Amino acid sequence: MGWSQRPGQKTPAERALFPIFAPGAPFRQQSRLRPSSTVQREFLINILFLVLINVLIKSFFIFGVDLAVQNRLPEGDYGLYFTLLNFTYLFQMLSDFGIQNFNNRHVSRHPHLLPKYFPNLLALKLVLSLLYVGVTLAAAWGLAGYGGRELPLLGILLLNQVLAQGILFLRSNVSGLGYFRIDSFLSTLDKLLMLVTCGVLLWVFPPARLSAESFALAQTLALGVTAAVVWGTLRGKMAKPRLGKPHFGPPRVKPLPAPPLKGREMVPSEPRAEMIPSEPKAGRLSLPFRGGSGRGFTQGGPKWGFSAWGLPRFLVLFRQSFPYALVILLMTAYTRLDAVLLERWLPDGKVHADVYAGGYRLLDACNMLGYLFASLLLPMFARMLKSGEALRPLVALSFKMIWAGSIALAAAVFFARADLVQLMMPERASAYRWDTLGTLIWTFVPVSATYIFSTLLTADQRLMQMNRFFVAGIALDVALNLVLIPRYQALGAAWATLGTQTFIAAAVALLCLRHYRLRPSAGGLARILYFTIFACVSDYLLFNLLNAQWPVRFGASLLASLAGALLFRLIDPRSLRVAFG
Repeated sequence: MGWSQRPGQKTPAERALFPIFAPGAPFRQQSRLRPSSTVQREFLINILFLVLINVLIKSFFIFGVDLAVQNRLPEGDYGLYFTLLNFTYLFQMLSDFGIQNFNNRHVSRHPHLLPKYFPNLLALKLVLSLLYVGVTLAAAWGLAGYGGRELPLLGILLLNQVLAQGILFLRSNVSGLGYFRIDSFLSTLDKLLMLVTCGVLLWVFPPARLSAESFALAQTLALGVTAAVVWGTLRGKMAKPRLGKPHFGPPRVKPLPAPPLKGREMVPSEPRAEMIPSEPKAGRLSLPFRGGSGRGFTQGGPKWGFSAWGLPRFLVLFRQSFPYALVILLMTAYTRLDAVLLERWLPDGKVHADVYAGGYRLLDACNMLGYLFASLLLPMFARMLKSGEALRPLVALSFKMIWAGSIALAAAVFFARADLVQLMMPERASAYRWDTLGTLIWTFVPVSATYIFSTLLTADQRLMQMNRFFVAGIALDVALNLVLIPRYQALGAAWATLGTQTFIAAAVALLCLRHYRLRPSAGGLARILYFTIFACVSDYLLFNLLNAQWPVRFGASLLASLAGALLFRLIDPRSLRVAFG
């Protein structure tokens, strides 16, 4: 989408760096500060690094390991696994309650508050995780009607979700502190380890050992090791300020004596007044975390936790994180509900869920790129909003990049859908499967736009306004599935997904237009429209007229889309050169 603002004078350097913001161009916003190329440069370096390592590692897991498991399991077994995996997402809000987004935003804005929030949020997250597991198992047994065959597998998947959410929480502190490149590496560590554990299960153990349960347990092992590595990394990065037991009362001022020596041991000096830990109280619920070498932690094995007198602080945290939790709940509901409804509403729902899962795999692989953008942009947007920096360059750069990439990938996969299904599932390929894939893959375009605009709104804490549209999206998704699933099965669920995601993307884009005084410009909209038409038409001609193998046509279509992005200035080499200095 394009934006413009009221005409204003721009310096030659600004025109060279941001030519898209010339009069009549997209993405305009009035700002108090001149845009800085430093933020763009950091964003470009990290997003390119993220995309590279995720394409190499996560794609191999999705298409090498996950696909091999689906092909080897009896038909319907993977559909049950996929349905239960989506079921675990429906109540995931209980295990996070918006803590991750709240923590990421506040740590990026106020890094010095990390010692104050982290120990208590970690203890709170452990309690919420237990609540999440209990509620999900009760809902699966009491509401969904799952029994002895499904509940053990669901229990393993719930453990995996708790570990995955814990990893994301720990990583949110790493990225909030500004260690974006370390966080980029940690984002792929779980899948890298899963390649090992699941690869051993697939290609070393006898085929009879493979089941949905053993596949889930292999992921559990990889997630556990990843959580330990991320914990150790964060512990090493929190050297200043030191972390002690949290203090919820008023600051206690103490003198700062010189550190006395006791034999060979040095007693550390007192920290700042606002970070003075409180004395342990009787009846205190605490979690021990030994400091070891003391790097990032106080020596002597401090105990972190919360007590009854600290309850008001937790109520404040709950109130502040509730909008984030509601965002997660609503987004998960309209995103993950389709597969569950498909499996529950049809007599042979597991088979149709298997078809939907086959198409969703490619969509999930593509959505990985949008999630990488969002995870990198959230702390950047939060810091820029706090400091008053201009948002328009980073919003423009990220939107143009993700729009060009989503259209290019969606069009190429759509025209190659039959060949891709034949490649991935040669024994189960059918028109039903590739038509479902062809519909689902276009969902990548609105989802990508949603990642950019919803991240900006989240960083600015405009959450309740988004939530109204998310509630409407859930109602729309259920209504569309109610009409389409009985008649079109998995294809109907794919159409419902596309319609719902398009509605959500348009809604959050309009919210950003309104709150950040961005206006559509005819020139910017025209370039985006022309690029979209160019990419679709060129892909159609290549796949129908080029006499070559489909991988050659697929690669040629991506190159044609890249040429179109350069032609219509969605990717501007001049701004890239200036941004990289």
